Amino acid sequence: MVLPSIVNPTESLGRYLTQKNHFSRRDNAVRTLAFMPPTNLRLSVFRKDGLSLEALWDIGQRKVINNMPEPRTLYGMADIKVSKVLELELRVEPNQLPSRHANICGWPEKAKHKSVAQQLAAEAKLILK
Repeated sequence: MVLPSIVNPTESLGRYLTQKNHFSRRDNAVRTLAFMPPTNLRLSVFRKDGLSLEALWDIGQRKVINNMPEPRTLYGMADIKVSKVLELELRVEPNQLPSRHANICGWPEKAKHKSVAQQLAAEAKLILK
């Protein structure tokens, strides 16, 4: 499936969870840390529409875990609609490196990062592997 170069607000994004402090099994919730932006302010996500859960786990292992500088575990993903990202005045910029990859960009000043990340985490659905 070829994805359009413009990300549709109805699309779903997956933020792969590689750290235990990014989610709570007990609360079945995504934690704020999962959506805190890195220093380059380009939060990595994948466009997941049209893929099976098995295909999504395969992408997470091959494209995320296998390319990390230190060993990590793929615990699951935070599923969020593009529309929720846009409501917070952020952007989703596809870059296709690797395929289906995109970044959440347009973060406000640093003092507001935690608040925005909290709102994203509250809207996200936890999907455990």
